[in-house]
Amino acid sequence: MFREFVAPYLGDMIDCIHGLGGRVLFHSCGSIRSFIPEFIRLGVDVLDPIQPAGPDMAPEELKAAFGDRLCFHGGLDMQHLLPAATPAAVRAEARRYCEVLGNGGGYIVGPAHLFQPDVPPENVLAVYEGAT
Repeated sequence: MFREFVAPYLGDMIDCIHGLGGRVLFHSCGSIRSFIPEFIRLGVDVLDPIQPAGPDMAPEELKAAFGDRLCFHGGLDMQHLLPAATPAAVRAEARRYCEVLGNGGGYIVGPAHLFQPDVPPENVLAVYEGAT
């Protein structure tokens, strides 16, 4: 269904954006690994976000499979890590994502979704401290 009904229109939009000199950041929540090759074929430049809920979306797996053809954005767990972990744990996970996905380029640090009101400000800062 995706290839028949969505991909042609998505491809046209991506071609238009590239034709204007832009880059395409594509947003899709959830465990979308099976769609990633199609997004790459269509010309997506940045995949936003990485939802870490499933093992098929682990940063190590994504980097190994697609890291030479796609930039990743986000991935830091918004359900458990960011609202409940210590700032030190958040820094460590941000560092891990940067080391894995940023190895050789191709990663923009951030949460798996927009920061929500239940995330302590200290943990928002810890994300970016861990990235340095």
